[in-house]
Amino acid sequence: MPISQINYQNYSVKLQLDSTFLIITVENEQSKFYIKIDNKQCTVVTNGLCETSEQLYELLHDLLNKNEHQKLYLFLIHKKLIELHVDFTIFFGNTVQRKWSFVIHLNQQNGDAAESTKTLDPTDWVQTRVLGHRMMDDMLSYLQNIRSRPPWQPMPQNVKDYFKQDLPYDEKCAFDVYDDFKTNILPYPVGNIHPRFFGYVQGAGTVIGALSGLLTATMNTMSWGGEQASIYAEKQVLQWLKTLMGFPQESSGVLVSGTSIATLIAFTLVRKKYTPAEFAETGFSQLNNPLRIYCSSEAHNCLIRAAQILGIGTRNVVIIPANQNHQIDLEKLEQAIRSDKEAGAIPMCVLGTAGTVGTGSIDDLNGIADLCEKYSLWFHVDGAIGAVARCSKRLAPLVAGMERADSLAFDLHKLFSIPYEAGCILIRDAALHTATFANPATYLTLLDGGVTPAHETFFNDYGIELSRDTKAIKVWMSLKGYGIERFARVIEQSVDHAQYFASKVRECDQLELITTGSFQIVCFRFVLPNKTVNILNKLNKRLLVAIQERGIAVPSPYTVEDKFALRVCITNHRTTREDLDYFLENLLIVGNELGAHM
Repeated sequence: MPISQINYQNYSVKLQLDSTFLIITVENEQSKFYIKIDNKQCTVVTNGLCETSEQLYELLHDLLNKNEHQKLYLFLIHKKLIELHVDFTIFFGNTVQRKWSFVIHLNQQNGDAAESTKTLDPTDWVQTRVLGHRMMDDMLSYLQNIRSRPPWQPMPQNVKDYFKQDLPYDEKCAFDVYDDFKTNILPYPVGNIHPRFFGYVQGAGTVIGALSGLLTATMNTMSWGGEQASIYAEKQVLQWLKTLMGFPQESSGVLVSGTSIATLIAFTLVRKKYTPAEFAETGFSQLNNPLRIYCSSEAHNCLIRAAQILGIGTRNVVIIPANQNHQIDLEKLEQAIRSDKEAGAIPMCVLGTAGTVGTGSIDDLNGIADLCEKYSLWFHVDGAIGAVARCSKRLAPLVAGMERADSLAFDLHKLFSIPYEAGCILIRDAALHTATFANPATYLTLLDGGVTPAHETFFNDYGIELSRDTKAIKVWMSLKGYGIERFARVIEQSVDHAQYFASKVRECDQLELITTGSFQIVCFRFVLPNKTVNILNKLNKRLLVAIQERGIAVPSPYTVEDKFALRVCITNHRTTREDLDYFLENLLIVGNELGAHM
């Protein structure tokens, strides 16, 4: 067991090498600091220079004894931590040289154990770095090798039973906890990052987004407001999104979890605008006339939920039939508005959809805007799916009129693939926005300076959340890292893939194209001759489940005019035409296999 000891900067530095680890001890009369580094940790500690504890021993021994063209520094951080900074030059021949540096953290030995247990920080930062590097490498490989796994697989019963364990009271090694994650969680996602996940409009995520999640969680900032960088990042992101969506810069907005919450925020404003000033105190008890909201039969059900939460009631959500293009019927919409006004109801708002959840259809947004102006109604757009089409010069005409909305709700975690959760609500009337939600509290008193100066932005005045994480950093990094032009190309590719897929369905005698719009959703079904609608519905339900469970792909169900369909939403930036061909080829095989028994 080689031992090297030298006096350095008023400390005694001792290197002790065992077969599998290196012990470094730094001490003086007042304190003693210690670390044990094994072979696995050496690569992390030395930034890849030393692969074994023996190599690290030889390097430090040489630097401590010779100290020629090299530098070492000991920094006492506080009474329980000292850092050994290693900074030296490697020479290759007579002219080529390279700087190399790293830091070794040594903790105080034999400290107060009771005091050390009062923190949740690791007792061994080197081991934590090793675990962090392992997680990072594993997750990058997980993304890089995504095609080596099925889009989705059922969870075995033993894995489900694993999650019935009792509340843990004792500590467990972080490495073991990570192994539990890799065994019981990582293999069983819903599958939306996989290129053959077509079931729902769920974004695939990105590497920049994943890395920004680590940065955000490390900062762990409570992003309600005040003088902090996350607030300025969110304000900049909102300015960018206003520009993208054609909203005036003086309009308002806030980042939220998704369009469901954005819709709830928007309709809270609508309710305030169309009810008497005392409504906030008296509620519906003093309101004699029912409030009306209008939407298409194709609209997302988050509107129904918002109406229930806000007390408007589902009876007051007027469902307007869709036309043959699955858009809201403008003639019937106007008839309903007139009828309600004549009956003494209070028409408040029309919801237009930029990309319906079932078929991807886009309402005539300019037509809705005209009616809203004519009858002084609020125009809200659900752009969860299609709003981001505005980033593409080719696709932007599909959502023309959206920029005329009073409020626009949309998701960034769908076609922009920013990791969940990432949504936005833009409000044209900024004063009404803050007037609706601002609710001062004494413990939130704003001051003339410090962390909470009165002149700064406080996003708790823009929605229902006070405690809120910062969604801005991952959006900010993604928009800067990829740029709008690249996002546009990816969305155009998804639309092109949908058109290609629809053409392949049309070409096949055993497939029936049920709906396809101008965006990225296709509904179809497998057919056999001389089978009733009921038999085909049962067959396609079984086919959908079989396709999922065999790991071929993940489509989702949708029913159009009593026909059970397989819905394909092409949202993933990793999807290729080869993925679509593979899906159809195997679907036909499984369909005929199941059809032979029906």
